[in-house]
Amino acid sequence: MQETATTNAKKSSQTVPSTLMFSSHIRVTFMVAFINIVTIGLLGFGGYQIDLLYNTKPMMTLLGVVIAFPLSQYAVFKWVKSKYLPHVKSKK
Repeated sequence: MQETATTNAKKSSQTVPSTLMFSSHIRVTFMVAFINIVTIGLLGFGGYQIDLLYNTKPMMTLLGVVIAFPLSQYAVFKWVKSKYLPHVKSKK
């Protein structure tokens, strides 16, 4: 009985795709940083330009950064899900 449990545990650990273990940590880290920097940078810069246009410093810049943070996290989530979890389907 105990051998069967051990054998099943070994089989289940061998079926996990190696991509789930993030074999390329540095590439993943840089991609996540890139997504965050680009999203926050674009919306922050857009807010800054609106601030200059309407003389509302720093309100629109801060609003752009605050809106950009959850958007960038969502973009990272979607990227990781599509890259490393293609077999997981979202519920609609």
